[in-house]
Amino acid sequence: MNKVLKKAVAAVMAVALVLGGVMFHPAPNLQAKAKKVRIAKSAKVTVGKTVKVKLKNNRKKVKWKVIAGKKRIKIVKKSKTYAAVKGLKKGKSKIQAVIGKKKYTCKVTVVAKKKPSVSPNEAKTDEGGYSYEVIPLMPPFNSYFYIKTNNPDPDSFRFVDKETKYADKGKTGSVTPTDTVFSDVKYENIKTKRVKGGYIAEGRETDGGKLSLQVGKVTGTHSVYNITTGETTIEKDYEYKDTKATVQVAGLKDVVDYLISTYGDSRKPYFDNLSGIQSGFSSESLYSGVYVLGEQKKSTAAPYYGLSTSPHVDQAFYIQSPYYRADSKSMLVSALHPMKCDSIGFPSVMMSVAKKLNSAVTVEWSSSAHYLVDVTYNGETRSYGGQGSGKGQGIHANQIKYWYSFDGSGGDAYRKRNLKDVAAMIREYSAMEVPKEPTDQPELTWASVRQTVGKEGSYVKLTLLTSIFGGSADGYTFMYDNGSTSEGFQGWGSVGHFSNAWYDGRYFNKWEYYYPGAKFEDTVETESPSIIMKDVSIKLPDDGKTYYYNYDAMDEVSRYNAETGVWSGFTTYYYDSGSQTWKADILNRIKYREEYNYKDIEDQNFIDACTITRDEALAMNLDANTDKEPENYYIYDRVTRPGTYHSAGN
Repeated sequence: MNKVLKKAVAAVMAVALVLGGVMFHPAPNLQAKAKKVRIAKSAKVTVGKTVKVKLKNNRKKVKWKVIAGKKRIKIVKKSKTYAAVKGLKKGKSKIQAVIGKKKYTCKVTVVAKKKPSVSPNEAKTDEGGYSYEVIPLMPPFNSYFYIKTNNPDPDSFRFVDKETKYADKGKTGSVTPTDTVFSDVKYENIKTKRVKGGYIAEGRETDGGKLSLQVGKVTGTHSVYNITTGETTIEKDYEYKDTKATVQVAGLKDVVDYLISTYGDSRKPYFDNLSGIQSGFSSESLYSGVYVLGEQKKSTAAPYYGLSTSPHVDQAFYIQSPYYRADSKSMLVSALHPMKCDSIGFPSVMMSVAKKLNSAVTVEWSSSAHYLVDVTYNGETRSYGGQGSGKGQGIHANQIKYWYSFDGSGGDAYRKRNLKDVAAMIREYSAMEVPKEPTDQPELTWASVRQTVGKEGSYVKLTLLTSIFGGSADGYTFMYDNGSTSEGFQGWGSVGHFSNAWYDGRYFNKWEYYYPGAKFEDTVETESPSIIMKDVSIKLPDDGKTYYYNYDAMDEVSRYNAETGVWSGFTTYYYDSGSQTWKADILNRIKYREEYNYKDIEDQNFIDACTITRDEALAMNLDANTDKEPENYYIYDRVTRPGTYHSAGN
């Protein structure tokens, strides 16, 4: 091809390529100079934390190593582009990256952890030559404070919250130095309750924000009776006047608002939201706290062990001790935890939460369980409640482990100001083994009670607890040995007894004690009571079937006599509202076996024998002894030696 033709062809191809959208670019310069590898000259890391030391522009294999201060840092992760370095101990160190023959070095400085601030929400003011700082002891809760001040008289001042949402209209919240002496606090002056730098104060109905200083004086005293403990204490009367001084404290909450804001979700349906809050509450609530045991004493009015009923409808009996503690002391670690809730306190909080979520709901205490409340919303009712976890206890003063010294030292319990740490300390105290002091009489057990009353049973004179807030009387119940081998626990006596039932012409109410004057027909209308019969004769049908009682063969059932048909012991006839009859409990426990299935008894004569009609019940004169106190009984009233027998005429 000649030169002219070659040029023509080249020109045509160039045009075609341009028209076809194809463009040629010159090849890149593959020999371009690579970017230089670099490392930071220095880095800083806190003890316990990690920092990345980066190696920029590196694509080659690298070897990382600590070349200085090996006790101060360690490499926890490495790659071609960085090394993660963890600080172990305060000081200076070096880390090096080696790539082939080249070395890259970074100086790493390890700094100590910052000490947590002991007063994250402190606020200051000056008045009358004194300075004040108001510091919440358990933020965000509004119950206890540390007032840091040089004022030597704790009775001469307080702070008030005039705009708090927690006080009724016209009332104020307050932060006032407390007169309580806590056993786990180191005081500089026990008389004035002064701790290092100031005073412990108790908050009432404050939500934080602006607090106004008031100055005052003691004008007198008054006595206060605690209906729960039976103790009387003396409290001071004060007279205060305003000053212009104020402090500003971070916003604070009560327990209800804390639970709603922490665990609530308004996007969820009402009951789902309430259930979520209860779950969170349950995870943080403790049943009770810890305290220092007072002096052990013995009652002179009730010098023996005894028995009592329970004021709760869903419990039975308590073993009561003649020994008690006088002047037990409070502990600050326990006071600080805001969610110590027993089986009454827990549902009470849930009641408040339920109403705050929606004021239109109806909340009532459950009629069947003392630890529950029934919440009704939009026609639907659900139960909420329970109690906190674990059990607190009293310890001896020499067992105190955590001290509040307010000096900021490493061992100062004041530094532990959150729910998790405070709860951990209380649980540790609750798990301690507390040495018991000797007593002059053996502890009463349910085994001894069962042995005393026997399988035939007996009336028992005991103490009736008529209210959870106090109040008692003497009364009677009926107990029998039900074959248990358990010691049970307080509130649930491990012994046979009657509840909401008629026996021997007397009514035993839902609190398990004989209720004088009850009329059978009246209780049927209001209580649907059971009827208790002893040694009933109801013979099994002779129809060739093999019968089982509680899935045991009848020849293994010691209480049944096949020859006489007598069921020894106590048989309960439960009221059936549908048929308005009473059915013996044995009726539901007897089955016959057909191939591999257990079936209910079918013999109508046996069913009739296990049934008491209303007319039959009325004819039985079931309330014949309703006004007659038992004449023979064992005494467990705490005044007489337990198990003493009283018989008619003695």
